[in-house]
Amino acid sequence: MSDTGQLPDSPAKIMLDLLIDRGLGNAHNGVGGWPVYRVNKPQSPDAVIIVQNTAAVQQGKIQTSGRVVSKKGIQITVRDNDYQEVYGKVESIATDLAEDISFPLIFQVGSNYYNITGITRSSGPNDIGTEVEASQRYLFTLNLLLSIVWLEGYTP
Repeated sequence: MSDTGQLPDSPAKIMLDLLIDRGLGNAHNGVGGWPVYRVNKPQSPDAVIIVQNTAAVQQGKIQTSGRVVSKKGIQITVRDNDYQEVYGKVESIATDLAEDISFPLIFQVGSNYYNITGITRSSGPNDIGTEVEASQRYLFTLNLLLSIVWLEGYTP
């Protein structure tokens, strides 16, 4: 287990892979609906999920090791031109991540393993209107805090 609190993969990359793994979105290879992107919002398709890093929240410091404990911030943005579709999708993501995962969860991203001990909804789903008035693509955001530790050297 890493005692530094550093992660070799960004929290957004970990969440992107988790959404795909749980069937809440798809890789953006043209197969299936609701492709998931990290950071960039593509012009098409209309229906997309975007995952971004946000500020971490420090929880304190472990006195014996000096390790600062923090929860990693994530924002998930869901976009589509159908309001009910966007609302339904962001609600299903929120419910799945908050209620349907059994923790702790050992999760693999590439060659790295992580122990996800919790996902806390800090706000949302938030209806933030349309992307630009002319596009009529609706946006909802969901803000999460991810309790995660890199399992350095872990082999299943």
